[in-house]
Amino acid sequence: MKKLLLILLLSGCSVAVIGETRPPSGEEAFSIFLSKASLSLEDEPLCKADIKLYQQLALSLSVSHETNNTIKIASSCAPSKFENAENKVVDIWDCKIQISEENPEGEFVSNSTYVFGVSWDRSEYVEGSLRCI
Repeated sequence: MKKLLLILLLSGCSVAVIGETRPPSGEEAFSIFLSKASLSLEDEPLCKADIKLYQQLALSLSVSHETNNTIKIASSCAPSKFENAENKVVDIWDCKIQISEENPEGEFVSNSTYVFGVSWDRSEYVEGSLRCI
């Protein structure tokens, strides 16, 4: 009986830990990403440009303006590791926002992808993690 109780207790703890490590929701990921709109891309080692994030995002989103092309936006987050400024490897959520443009026939026209780190507790952007692809 004690063994059964111990197994149930450990199983319950395992389920609780798994429940705590859910990826950011779409709303959480977009909120964190958009909160960094004024981020200078010069400060991001994997996304160097002499503009702000909001300017790059405006460019990506405006490609089909005044055309019959369509934009599709997809997002996802997956567990990952990141080496921070203190050279420590930390657990993060690697979130991706992909903006794809297609012509009216459904053919590929362009694609922009933004990948960025979100803290494991899903509360904040991980500095230095932005990649513009």
